[in-house]
Amino acid sequence: MDAELKGKLEPATGMWKPLLYRALVALVFGLVTVFWQNPSTTVMSVAGGLYLVGTAFAVLLLDLSFSTSDGRIKRTLRVEHLGLLALSVFALSVHQTWAFVAAASAGLGIAGLCELYLGWTHRRRLVLARDWLLTGAVNTAAAVILPFFATLEAHALLGVIGGSAIIIGVMLLLAALTYRHEASAPAGSAEAVN
Repeated sequence: MDAELKGKLEPATGMWKPLLYRALVALVFGLVTVFWQNPSTTVMSVAGGLYLVGTAFAVLLLDLSFSTSDGRIKRTLRVEHLGLLALSVFALSVHQTWAFVAAASAGLGIAGLCELYLGWTHRRRLVLARDWLLTGAVNTAAAVILPFFATLEAHALLGVIGGSAIIIGVMLLLAALTYRHEASAPAGSAEAVN
C-alpha cells in the first residue's frame, strides 16, 4: 500500500476491543480442536456452536462500536451477526454430523461473504477492510472445504474449522494489538504514523 493511500485510510483505533475478543474466541476454539483427540458428535456440535456464538457476539460488539454514517457497514455486520447466531442455535440443538456440517458451512459462508463484501467495498477508506478481506477469505474457504470432509469423524471436521479459527485468531490478535498501540500513541507523533 503506498503512502498516499495509507494517509487517506480511516484508522481503526476504536475497533481493537471487538477484534481482540474475536481473536481470543477463535484461538481458544482452535486450541480446543487441536488438543481434544477424540471428540464425540455432541462435543463437536457444542464446541462448533459455541464458536459461532462467540464469533456472532464479537461481530455484534464490532457493529456497536462503529460510529459511521455508512449504513452498509452496520447492515452487513447485522446480517453476519444474525446469520451466525441463528446457525449456532441449529448447531447447538441438533447433534448430528450433517447438521453440524450444514450449520458450520452456512455460518462460515455467511460470515466470509459479508466480510469479503465489507473489505472489498471499503478497502480504500478503512484500515479494517484489509482484515475483513483476510478473515472473509479464510471463512469462505473453510465453508467451501468443510462439506468435503463430512464423511470423516468429528476430529477432522473440527480440524478444518479449528485451522481456519487459528489463522483468523492470530491475524486478528496482531491487528487488535496494532490498533490498540495506534490508539495509545499521541496524535501526530511518529509512533502513530508508523
